[in-house]
Amino acid sequence: MSLSTAEVEYLAAGSSCSQLVWMEEMLKEYDVEQDVLTLYCDNLSAINISKNPTHHFIRDLVEEKIVTLEHVATEEQLANIFAFILQFLVCVCSLCNVLDDVGTFL
Repeated sequence: MSLSTAEVEYLAAGSSCSQLVWMEEMLKEYDVEQDVLTLYCDNLSAINISKNPTHHFIRDLVEEKIVTLEHVATEEQLANIFAFILQFLVCVCSLCNVLDDVGTFL
């Protein structure tokens, strides 16, 4: 089964919401009260899926004012920096492996 980008982003948002709810509960144990938690998503289609009545987890959290789901432009999405760093590290590791292989033949 193939998922669209929006569906994958929606699943990631749902997972992130679960983590936010867990963190909020942990903070309550330390008497730290938190207002509404904001989750930023750069995919408008994923945000729209969360408003669909059949996809209730995120919608319920938003209606209960536990989480807000807000759009952020892709170029302003701070989480993307980790993806770029990971891609860079993979390229560096691949290059190191190639250089090691070349060195064994010399």
